[in-house]
Amino acid sequence: MADFLALLSSKTGASFQFDVAQALQDAAAAMSQANAAQTTKASQAAPPARAPPAPSAAPVPPAAPPPDALLANLAELKVTVSLPTDTRAPPGHLIDLLASHPQGLYSILLECIAAADLTEALSGAGPYSLFAPDNDSFSKALKTLRISKAQLLALPNLRAILLFHVAPGTLGSGGISDGTIVATALGKPLRFRSLPGGLGLSANGVRLRQTDAFTTNGVMHVVDELLVPSV
Repeated sequence: MADFLALLSSKTGASFQFDVAQALQDAAAAMSQANAAQTTKASQAAPPARAPPAPSAAPVPPAAPPPDALLANLAELKVTVSLPTDTRAPPGHLIDLLASHPQGLYSILLECIAAADLTEALSGAGPYSLFAPDNDSFSKALKTLRISKAQLLALPNLRAILLFHVAPGTLGSGGISDGTIVATALGKPLRFRSLPGGLGLSANGVRLRQTDAFTTNGVMHVVDELLVPSV
């Protein structure tokens, strides 16, 4: 290789050396231009960097009104409260309760009370506990006794029968238990028993179908049959 270069140098002289140096300079310039072109192309292809968003300013809470303004607002504040309205009339006394049934379920009892001259007493202050037979109970009794309603109203002992259905004081079912004995207005006792199977109470063997209808002068319990005092 050295012999080949010496031969070229002897034939070309200083001009060959000049051409080699120039070629090296041209190659270096070409490489520089190529690098610059690649850098420009890369910068054009890359998306521009986004500046980070500026931090949002913290919300400024509204200034609290002075205490005087709060008091003024409270003074002007009006609140409307809607309460359920009970449109039912109060039960009144025991006679009112018997007469208020929409189907007249106690109409025969009311006739008997009137015939026995007890309406005023059962409308008084009391208090009384009434064991009330309804029309069905009276119908069963009329069939059993084989009498008419007119004959029932004319019975000489009708008042005694009705007084056996009334006890002085307000006797709610909570005050009655198995074995309780209560003196009636007739002076004869009612004996209460607990029915098997949790079916409630009985008075002298007659079931109390409904209990605790309280009124202003006592309480009413509905019985399945007429209560007949023993002789």
